[in-house]
Amino acid sequence: MATSYDDNERSVSQNRPVDLYTIVTPTVTYRLTSHPVNVPFGGNTFIATPAMSRGDHQVTQDPTGRELVIYLPVSHPLVQRYAASGLPEHGILVTVQRLQTVSGVAMQYRSGYLGAMTVNGRVAQFRLPELTDDAFKIQLPIIAAQPTCNHILYDAGCAPAPGTDGPSSSDPAFLVTTTMGSLVGTLLTVASVGGKPNDWFTYGDAVHVASSQRRMMLAQTGTAITLMSPFVGASPGDSIQLYAGCDHSIITCVTKFSNRVNFGGHSQMSSNIDYWNPNGLGVITQF
Repeated sequence: MATSYDDNERSVSQNRPVDLYTIVTPTVTYRLTSHPVNVPFGGNTFIATPAMSRGDHQVTQDPTGRELVIYLPVSHPLVQRYAASGLPEHGILVTVQRLQTVSGVAMQYRSGYLGAMTVNGRVAQFRLPELTDDAFKIQLPIIAAQPTCNHILYDAGCAPAPGTDGPSSSDPAFLVTTTMGSLVGTLLTVASVGGKPNDWFTYGDAVHVASSQRRMMLAQTGTAITLMSPFVGASPGDSIQLYAGCDHSIITCVTKFSNRVNFGGHSQMSSNIDYWNPNGLGVITQF
């Protein structure tokens, strides 16, 4: 006799759940299970992963009580990528399904973006908040008045109409595509910087084209670039995109990007935070 998912959940004899994990990164999708053997489901095979599990207790304080912890062996490639760069890839979406093997029906148990990682011996622990919980952990808006610009380079504040009234990241003047010469830790050398001067790319982004990994450039002297953190799995000869950087000063905005009209700072104000000082406003905070 056919049974339903709810029948299985309520039954003592038919309740045989299996956890299925779909982990989607910008470059690869992992389908894993904590079951002892591989599990075929939905046209995919979920690979049995020893030492994988989940728990209901929290790595960090979460007043919602909805935060989940996922455990993975430190040998897993996802853990290795975290450990090698010190930073997670952007937007790693994890979906946890609970499959009832008697009925063959699965229900979604949890979905969210992977958060902080800690390592305990041979096992790594990942935070998995609810999809919306972290997004709503925000402070009230703050309005800041300061000499430097608050816009993110190439965003809608810096360039409402990229290429028309602000710089475009696709403009050849601000983008150089080259190849990797070597990578030793955070020191990257490239074949060319397109004739740009020193520090042209400082505070801009370097992108490893094959994997879409993006790293901020902290310094650039000729073809030698210091990254905030190293690329993972990159090799000499790989294609690298270099995006011009900005130090958010009025001088750079005008001379480098010809973008005075969109400058988001107050270049003439004092940095004194005394609200009653006639030389400057300081910082205005909305409560």
